[in-house]
Amino acid sequence: MPIITLTSDFGTLDGYVGAMKGVILGMAPTAVVTDIAHDIPAQDVEAGAWCVGLCWAYFPVGTIHIAVVDPGVGTDRAGLLACVDGQYLIGPDNGVFTQPLSQAKTVEVRKLRDSIHRSTGPSTTFHGRDIFAYAAGLLAAGEADWRALSEPVDAYTLLAQPGPAYDETEVRGRVLHVDRYGNLITNIVADRLPPDAQWMVRVGGATVSAPDLSRTYGDVGEGSPVVLIGSTGRVEIAVHAGSASRVFSVDRGAEIVMKKLV
Repeated sequence: MPIITLTSDFGTLDGYVGAMKGVILGMAPTAVVTDIAHDIPAQDVEAGAWCVGLCWAYFPVGTIHIAVVDPGVGTDRAGLLACVDGQYLIGPDNGVFTQPLSQAKTVEVRKLRDSIHRSTGPSTTFHGRDIFAYAAGLLAAGEADWRALSEPVDAYTLLAQPGPAYDETEVRGRVLHVDRYGNLITNIVADRLPPDAQWMVRVGGATVSAPDLSRTYGDVGEGSPVVLIGSTGRVEIAVHAGSASRVFSVDRGAEIVMKKLV
């Protein structure tokens, strides 16, 4: 049974997600349609890209991932159909697939043909239903090879992915994502940190002492800040039973400075 994942900023109040599922299941009734997230902040492509990047690699070969965070819907931006490590990506060419397109070992990117849409024609405001879900339905039903649905493309959009700056005394990074708990997930990866180093971490206008990176959130008392390596393998700043984003008044993009203690 084909697996199709859905990621969007549609929410669950308006029936938009349900319409996409109806198109898919009407064409491929045995497909397994699973929701990744639909509460991405409206039109926030970077947040959508983070969500897709967090999940895609855990799915089996043959999975079809649809991501629709699409402020350019109805414009001349292309619709992508890509194959990454044997999985398929379908959605707007606006950077929402930056992570799999950057992380996969094998990547082939094409664009959906203009003729690929529901027989009633595509709405200029709902490509998720009329183009992307329809293309996924064709793939899942085995009615067309993915290359038959698409054509070559010379270039495609990737979001900027600035890395941290390392020197002998400090690491300068930024907050990549603020999760629903208010944890600040940074672009500083654990593998690049010197072993057994001790740190002082500056976030916003505050400084957090982290002589040793903590193992888990509960290593400190409730309401206390903690610096640790999170499940993504990146440095996180959190507040036990609280929100680091709120406590330090920072959001995505904020600078994080880790200074080595001498």
